[in-house]
Amino acid sequence: MRPRNGSDRWNHAVRAIYLGVLLLCVGPRGLRAGDAPASDPLKDMPIVDIHTHTFNAYFLPLENIILGRRDALPPLTWLLSDRGARELAHSILAIADENELSGGNAGVRRRSAQDPKVAAAESAQRAADHYNLEHPEENRTRRQMQNASAHKLVENALARRARLQSARRLGPGQLLWLRVLRSLMRHADRDPDDSLAAFGEFVERLTLPEEKLVTQFQKDHGVTNIFMVSHMMDMGPTYNQHPDPFSLMDVQQQIHHMRAQQTSANGAMAYFVAFSPYRNHWEARATNGRALSVVTNALMRSHALGVKVYPPAGYRPAHNEIPKRPFALFTSQPRKQWEARYMNHGKRLDGAELDAEMLEMLTWCARNDIPVFAHCNSGEFQARSGYGERMADPQWWRELLETRSAAYPELLNLRLCLGHAGGPNYWFRERHRTVNAPDGTPAHGAGLLLGSKKAIHPDPFWGSNVVHLCTRYTNVYCEVGILDELTGKRSERDHFEERFSALLKRDGTPDHPLPFADKILYGSDWFMPLSHAQDRSSYLASYQELLKKQGNERYVKFFLANAIRFLNVEARARSTAFPLDRRVKDRLLELDAEAKKREQSAKSKG
Repeated sequence: MRPRNGSDRWNHAVRAIYLGVLLLCVGPRGLRAGDAPASDPLKDMPIVDIHTHTFNAYFLPLENIILGRRDALPPLTWLLSDRGARELAHSILAIADENELSGGNAGVRRRSAQDPKVAAAESAQRAADHYNLEHPEENRTRRQMQNASAHKLVENALARRARLQSARRLGPGQLLWLRVLRSLMRHADRDPDDSLAAFGEFVERLTLPEEKLVTQFQKDHGVTNIFMVSHMMDMGPTYNQHPDPFSLMDVQQQIHHMRAQQTSANGAMAYFVAFSPYRNHWEARATNGRALSVVTNALMRSHALGVKVYPPAGYRPAHNEIPKRPFALFTSQPRKQWEARYMNHGKRLDGAELDAEMLEMLTWCARNDIPVFAHCNSGEFQARSGYGERMADPQWWRELLETRSAAYPELLNLRLCLGHAGGPNYWFRERHRTVNAPDGTPAHGAGLLLGSKKAIHPDPFWGSNVVHLCTRYTNVYCEVGILDELTGKRSERDHFEERFSALLKRDGTPDHPLPFADKILYGSDWFMPLSHAQDRSSYLASYQELLKKQGNERYVKFFLANAIRFLNVEARARSTAFPLDRRVKDRLLELDAEAKKREQSAKSKG
């Protein structure tokens, strides 16, 4: 090696100084957390959550939901008294705060704290909010945590323990009924303590004041730039519980509250009005067309954005069959509720009558281009055990579109979103089973038994039917609400990612010409209890991580653009027949412009 002369040493010194200055100027900028995502084209992109709920306990017939589900955990629940069921419902209502929305609270008052039926539940009120005050040593330890990941772990642990304590502060009998409710909603996949904690969080959200729900949603997800589509649940007729001043709002009061809540959210949410075909005969002065009039009035006069249907309440979009009357064992409630659903002035309904009521509503929505959102999973609030499997199967939507559209061609344009993408089995747990077609030959897949009198199919075929409908019909979409197995076992996550990725990349065919990537939307089903995810932010983050692997364009479609197309924002904003709240319209138009800009940018760079 030749010795360096003075000139070489000078040149090296100059280079070292230059490099040092460069590192001082550039290096730290690259390490700043705020600067790292600056080149990320997805930074600060707004999100549309197409499936949320912002009702509280006064919207649900809690007493009769519990009274009617004596089959939830047989034989134990057969022996529980009507009084015990009512005590739990009254306890939840006692925890619920009064609605403080301007113009709201019409006709519904909070039950007195002196009511002996609810006095025992007062200790549960705000348990989660006070947990840290009651445990100052843990709170102090948490504040001292400097490591971000450790801090997050502590936050999650404290939140879980607070939710668990909130649930367990109910009395022993009430806690037993809480477990019954959890079973009713098919929420028993997790460890019992974890599951009860998650269900305790659900009860806590159910008892929040309505004006706090949008803020709580944003807090749970850790984001504010997210637009909520909230779905009503018109369950009074399903469970035969009539409105009263202390426990259940009338459907018109519910719509009034949803409209007030939407206004107070200042463009952060919109709502879908609930449809119940039973309103045509259930109410004292009910007449044919009453069920549809509830929907049309909300859309024309109360700024509803779309319509929510809930088949586990006991009906299908097509090919209805009336279930058997429940046997009265220890309580007459299940039988009375069945009669409320399926008897009209002493005469039993038949499937054709329910078909006609559903057809009337769905063809009206199709003619007027009103979006319809349908629950498409077997769990949650099924009116009776088995109703979810029998009624919510997407094959009945396939039946509607493939057979009824010959006589009603407008149905081919029905703007429909299938909630939960048909449930978890197709997406996470492939369990194919052979079923027999009506002629006795083995057959795989739903849709082959459409003409069968007992056409009930294994769960995995639900998802394949959803994919079929989305890729065949222009205005049919689906969403992933509460499919939180993505945060669970590695084998299930891998299965979902493999199937999901393949569908997003699949080319069109003559029978299925529409890209599935244009048809699937983000949804959370907030605030229903999660089965696997520890919290909502991890649920959202899991989908964000997965979609980023699929490319920016598909990310934009999944979280924003597809929802805008499903809601048909441009046409709806111009509508005078079905006017939107001014703030909602302005926000949706902003989201529409943002979706187009980001899609174009992603395509140009793709």
